[in-house]
Amino acid sequence: MALIRCIECGKEFSEHAETCPNCGCPKEIAQGEIREKSAPTVLESEPIKDTLDEKTSAGQAMERMPVAEHTNEDSKEDYLTGDENSYEGNSGDNHEKLNVETAILEEKCADESASEGSLDSMVTDDSVAKANNIEKKGLLSKLLNMRKEVAPEIRELRKRKRKKILKIVGIAFGIIAALFIALVVFAMITADKIDNDIEDMKDAEINGLSYKYPGLWVAEEQQTDSLDNGNVLYDEYNRWNKDDNTFMARMRMYYLGDDGAIDFTDYYGSSFFKDELDSKTIDINGTEISIKEYDTEIGVTDSDETIDTRTYTAEFEKDYSDFFVLIDAKSDVYNSAVFEEIIKEIGVKTYKNPRSVKGISAKYTGDKTPGTTIDSGDGKVTVTVEYDDGNKFTAHEWSMDKSITLEEGKKETATISCHGQTCELEVAGRKPEKISAKYSGSTKAGETISTEDITVNVEFDTGEKEEVEDFKIENGVTLKAGETSVVKITYGGLTYDLKVECTTLSESQYKDKCKSRNYKNQLREESFDEHIKIYGQVLQDCGDGYYRISSSGDYDDVYMVYAPKSDIVEDDHCTVYGVTAGIYEYETVMGASQKIPQINAKYVDR
Repeated sequence: MALIRCIECGKEFSEHAETCPNCGCPKEIAQGEIREKSAPTVLESEPIKDTLDEKTSAGQAMERMPVAEHTNEDSKEDYLTGDENSYEGNSGDNHEKLNVETAILEEKCADESASEGSLDSMVTDDSVAKANNIEKKGLLSKLLNMRKEVAPEIRELRKRKRKKILKIVGIAFGIIAALFIALVVFAMITADKIDNDIEDMKDAEINGLSYKYPGLWVAEEQQTDSLDNGNVLYDEYNRWNKDDNTFMARMRMYYLGDDGAIDFTDYYGSSFFKDELDSKTIDINGTEISIKEYDTEIGVTDSDETIDTRTYTAEFEKDYSDFFVLIDAKSDVYNSAVFEEIIKEIGVKTYKNPRSVKGISAKYTGDKTPGTTIDSGDGKVTVTVEYDDGNKFTAHEWSMDKSITLEEGKKETATISCHGQTCELEVAGRKPEKISAKYSGSTKAGETISTEDITVNVEFDTGEKEEVEDFKIENGVTLKAGETSVVKITYGGLTYDLKVECTTLSESQYKDKCKSRNYKNQLREESFDEHIKIYGQVLQDCGDGYYRISSSGDYDDVYMVYAPKSDIVEDDHCTVYGVTAGIYEYETVMGASQKIPQINAKYVDR
């Protein structure tokens, strides 16, 4: 077997092989048999000569292309990574040969590529083996080998370029994140806060009491609320956000003057003070102040909306009167430490009472039975303070010079002192001679009698007649159907039997009250709640407690009876006791409208 030396790669191969196994050059070209006719092999040191097709413009262009060495590594990298626009150099190395050979093959196989696919899909080991002519096979072989040689370098260069891009992107994202954090920090630093509001406190006055409030809080017009014991005055201050003018907090200052006492939890109501969060007592200049914190919500002016808030309250007594501070703040700006400082800075002190006490009066409303003792701790003594402006308040601090014990037919006197004023409390011991009582509650079966629904009037030996409250019920009474119950009431040694008749009828009473009625009259006169009794046969169970019952045994006198608790079935004969319920209208199977009287049954006997 003879060996052939390939003129392209210099390697030897068998004369029986069609192509050089090393470089893929066809045997005819490798032996030099068609070198005279074909294009010279593209070498790194000589120009390309197109002998494949004299008419191919791409080949002619490549034939005149000068060969030059790469002098710019970046240009080489741009080419190998696909950036053709930035690559301008032409060299004789494998990369340049790859470019030239590819151009020749594209021109040569222009017609075939449309049907066979892209050029990249054609440059494979399989496509070389299946090439339909020697020239094409030679070019494909060389192109495939060149691509295999440069593939590792291309991958490495592309990897480096990707890292460079990722680095640039990472730096960009880092800059953006830093800018965002800087903006957030700047917004937090410059945001309007209430933390420093106590630095500027201003003077104010309410009902003779001077105090201070934060100067940044806008003072509203002094408000008045009406209560049973007079008018409640309070000052209101609102804290608005300086940036967007939205609500941040609200403060109300309550002081009623002498004897102004209010349970502010009851005053605002449980719907406002939802949940108590904290409670404590602090001391400010010898005054104990009760502090409480709540979850609350307040309404938006001229709107149905509400704002979730937390409320800080401070309450203490100043000169016989309650002083009350209420601060509502949005949950996101609430700061109990700041509010405590505001309370400390308020600095309340009375400098002048704007009104004077005109007089006081006292009244005893308790038991006047002989032997009863009355003292300053008795809740039945009420002291009223009247001011020169006409307002009256119930005093919650007063004193009594002595306790008194009532004797029959004798008037006892004690002196009451309040706000530098005095008055006499006179209470005469008297003996009740006659009592009467009246019940005004429900009279239905099952109702339990209580003192709340009973009024007791007493006649005394002095000729006085009064309604009293401190009577007792000696026996527990629950009303029963069809019965009259007796409630035993005692006061001052006297007993009264109060009779209460239950309006709920017993079964026998109810049945006795039900009467038979004319069927035609029932149709003509649509009546309601009249007691009625019928005897008849069940024609149909209509469901849901409704039955069609005939009182004549046929379909002429038929009632619609509602008896949901009954166990009657069709064809049963029964007696129905109940009340009339108007006219029942329904549609027959023939489509006609039918009207019959309706009865709501109380009892049904079979």
